[in-house]
Amino acid sequence: MNQVPKPYTNEELLKMDPFIKYWENNYLVNIKNEVFSWERSRPLRLLMNIMPYQKIPIVLIAAGPSLDKNIHLLKDYQDKCLIFCADIVLFKLIENGIKPDFVINIDPHPEISVGWRDLEDNWYDTSEMTLICPTTANYETLCNWKGKILFFNQIDKMTGHKGPFLEKLNKSTSGFGSIENCFFIGATMFQVSSIFNPSQVILIGYDFAYTNNKSFCNGLMERRAIYQLKEQHIPVTEETIKSHAQALNDLSVSRRDLIARLNDVDIPTTNLFKLYMGTLTNLLIRFKIKTINCTEGGIFTSIQSAPFEECLKILCKDAIKKYDIFDPKFLSSRRKRKKK
Repeated sequence: MNQVPKPYTNEELLKMDPFIKYWENNYLVNIKNEVFSWERSRPLRLLMNIMPYQKIPIVLIAAGPSLDKNIHLLKDYQDKCLIFCADIVLFKLIENGIKPDFVINIDPHPEISVGWRDLEDNWYDTSEMTLICPTTANYETLCNWKGKILFFNQIDKMTGHKGPFLEKLNKSTSGFGSIENCFFIGATMFQVSSIFNPSQVILIGYDFAYTNNKSFCNGLMERRAIYQLKEQHIPVTEETIKSHAQALNDLSVSRRDLIARLNDVDIPTTNLFKLYMGTLTNLLIRFKIKTINCTEGGIFTSIQSAPFEECLKILCKDAIKKYDIFDPKFLSSRRKRKKK
């Protein structure tokens, strides 16, 4: 009779977990370089305490293949909602004349900043934008970001190996405010949006699938290709970028292990995508925030959906005053209001 293998201990899981070493190294480097004391750095707790916005619509922008269909529509509404985007898709907003209010990061690898450059590999000006990221963010990534930064501690279930590790690691920044680690930036964006008690959360780019056999929206794989070609010391030309980007996309799509059938159309996806989708669905149930999916593609059908343009017209009617939450005068006024 075959013996049932013993479950791994937490100590063994710590050694096997690919993120643990990145988190630890990044955090220690950030402490050494006094990143959390930079003039342009603040803890996320600041945002939680002053609550600069209440009951306003928030648009969350992920990097799914369907994003190309409707991202351009947001340009005329960016003063009527708050805009959060995943770090890797910042380029898509800038290309469409959109300035996000917050850019969200969770990936501890330096390659994540590929979305902050154009196809000539020139860095975009982020000096007037705010990045929200964990205290375990990559130091190189933080240096390449020129705007303000809000830091949070990632937390995880204390019954597993990640929770106790992160609690111990983040001891020096324990008062910064926490966001649950879900390994999916779309879930992190949603959790951050909940701080504002929004009137409505609107999702775009949340495909959870390889819509039209694409991994991401147009342009992202080309930027990853440029980064990797430079890392491998391969000449960066129009031909090598195109070839390498296609190879990256093909490799990603080849990992599909599920097929979702919607409206008589087969859409390739993965068990991991479905896990992420389930994670987000559970967060929606827990936070009870009105959320509508305007992705216009993909497989996320468990919540209400509608065309993005229609939702913008209905939900984003009034202009919103935007605040500089780092401004001492603004902070002072908020504190006085809170005391009253």
